[in-house]
Amino acid sequence: PLKALHKQLQESGGLVPHSDPDLLRFAKDVSFGSPSAASSFVGGYSDSGPRTWKVATSGQSYGEWRKAKLGA
Repeated sequence: PLKALHKQLQESGGLVPHSDPDLLRFAKDVSFGSPSAASSFVGGYSDSGPRTWKVATSGQSYGEWRKAKLGA
């Protein structure tokens, strides 16, 4: 499924070449069904999004951030 989505996004212009020829970049917003789906797509392997994604300002994981927000 990740390879098919990757191909679809390239064909639709959602993923375009980056200045580094080994990379692609998102050219438009892409929605994923979960943080893990997004993390797996970007990383190219099965991954836990809540552990991997970080809040830029604090370095806190998305899972920790979400847990704190739900507890508040």
